[in-house]
Amino acid sequence: MELSKIFNRFRTGSASSKTLGLELYEDHVVAVSVSMGSSQRPVLHEVYEESFTSETMDEVLLALINKSACKKCAIALSQNHYQLMLVDSPDVPNEELSSAMKWKANELTTQPVEEIVIDAFRLPEDAYRGRMDMSYAAIAQKKEIKELVDIADRSDSQLEGICINETALANLFSWLPAFDGVDVAVIRLEKSGGTLCLMDSGKLYLCRSLEGHFSPEEIEQGFLHNVENIDRLGLDIQRSMDYYESQLGKPGIELGFIFVDDEKGMELSDLLNERLPVALIPFQTHEIFEKLNSECDARFGVAIGAALDGLEELSETVD
Repeated sequence: MELSKIFNRFRTGSASSKTLGLELYEDHVVAVSVSMGSSQRPVLHEVYEESFTSETMDEVLLALINKSACKKCAIALSQNHYQLMLVDSPDVPNEELSSAMKWKANELTTQPVEEIVIDAFRLPEDAYRGRMDMSYAAIAQKKEIKELVDIADRSDSQLEGICINETALANLFSWLPAFDGVDVAVIRLEKSGGTLCLMDSGKLYLCRSLEGHFSPEEIEQGFLHNVENIDRLGLDIQRSMDYYESQLGKPGIELGFIFVDDEKGMELSDLLNERLPVALIPFQTHEIFEKLNSECDARFGVAIGAALDGLEELSETVD
């Protein structure tokens, strides 16, 4: 079972039907229900957040999917559910990339190949000035993926696909035409760690984990009262931006967005802004939508990106 086989489980349907996007953490899930509006921009209907244990995850997810009354669902995995690696691309077409990666499994992980699934996406052709053909490979546990597929199969909703944090963020920005042709840095700070994505027009060129834990308490103790840690985090982001320009051959990053949803996160954002050469702006989820029927903050950004992947498929089928 390859993740790509799940990614490609798109089905046609009515453009007015709702899609539920979920982001799965270790102990809770956040979700949004969206549909396509009259102006071909999405409408936000509801947001959800539910906690679970390892014993209750199945029933919590199943109840949430059914409660949403959405005909379709899409799931984004948070970083603790997979490993992302930059590797040389096999010499195969894009549609065969993920299948070909299983032959490189022994180079990527020490886990038995029968216990994992691998999905991959190739960097754009102009990455590394066209001199290197590189891909990102995501490795997840087959048992966990199968469990999610089984939950969706038992629900009243059809599974659109399973994606990772980084591709959901990229999809989110692909829905913002104001940033077509703009090189942006996207930073997401979570309790379990941080994510940095550098992209152009919703296409990923560089993905990195940021060292640290970013709950309000850990931001307070580890960063707001520790200048060295803030300097180290800012330098880490700056070096990635420099790599984007010097090695990937892209123009310099023009703008940065940060996904934070609490007071301590905003304070850390302000301190990072002082250390970076580009403006770092808190991302506002409402910019995506034609209409919002519920309050929605940055916690739901990845879930929105997952849901919009299904809407994009629907939009294409009705145009």
